[in-house]
Amino acid sequence: MWTAALALWYLVVLRPASERTLLHWLALPYSILLATTLGVTLGAALILGQAQAWLPVIGAALFLFSDLILAAEMFNGLRFKWAAIGDVVWLTYGPAQLLIVYGAALIATSV
Repeated sequence: MWTAALALWYLVVLRPASERTLLHWLALPYSILLATTLGVTLGAALILGQAQAWLPVIGAALFLFSDLILAAEMFNGLRFKWAAIGDVVWLTYGPAQLLIVYGAALIATSV
């Protein structure tokens, strides 16, 4: 997961930057934190072997994706022709949070 986070950070944040600021470098530990969250939820789902354990995995992946969209907008000026970028972010971020919290609650009550 960390390798993927490093690669995505490099491709989306650092590589296209004509000028590299402190914010560009601070995005790296944040990327690693999100990848760690995804990795931990994935590991837990594999260990638990319960269907509801996959809800936080999907949520963590959506959360990582929503922040990837934000980074692409912030650092590269990404725009969508078919939707406002904020709408796409909220359509991934909202369900991500719901799946993480709801999935964790289901797991906690079933263990």
